[in-house]
Order: sequence, then structure tokens, then C-alpha cells
Amino acid sequence: MNDSLEIRQHGPADGPTLVYLPGLHGDWTLVSSFRAALSGRARFVEVVYPQTVSWSLEDYARRIDEALAKRGVTEGWLVGESFGSQILWPMV
Repeated sequence: MNDSLEIRQHGPADGPTLVYLPGLHGDWTLVSSFRAALSGRARFVEVVYPQTVSWSLEDYARRIDEALAKRGVTEGWLVGESFGSQILWPMV
């Protein structure tokens, strides 16, 4: 199984940042309309979860924090959809 996260960024890096953690589906397929509505007004960062059954919520949180820092995302709002909201708790 794959244990790496995928991250995509859209919009200006100097604008307000919104980090989207998807639900159990694990990717950005259900957020395209929202991304389009934010176009040019904020930096929108999307996460894709790896296909693994061995990570705990804390593992997800730590790996997401590391991946965001590696890409220079050090502050912003976190939005967790369904399962993604469970990952947010260890991150705050």
C-alpha cells in the first residue's frame, strides 16, 4: 500500500490560506466547485490521503503537518470534511 500524501495548491501564495482535508473518499474529487468559487481569492490547499490501513489519526495529522511545512504552508484555516474533521483534532 502507498503511504505518501499528495498535496495540491491553487491560488496566490500570499493570500489567505484554506487547507482542505477530505472525508473518507480521501481526495479532492468532491470539492471542485468550492475550489472554483475561491479562485484567485485565497490559496486553497488540497490533501489526498494514502491508501493505507495502518495509520492512526495522529499519523495522518503528523504527516499532513510535515507535508504542509515542506511546501511552505505554515498558517491558515483547516477545513475537515467528515473523516477529515477527525484528523483536525490532533492538529490543533
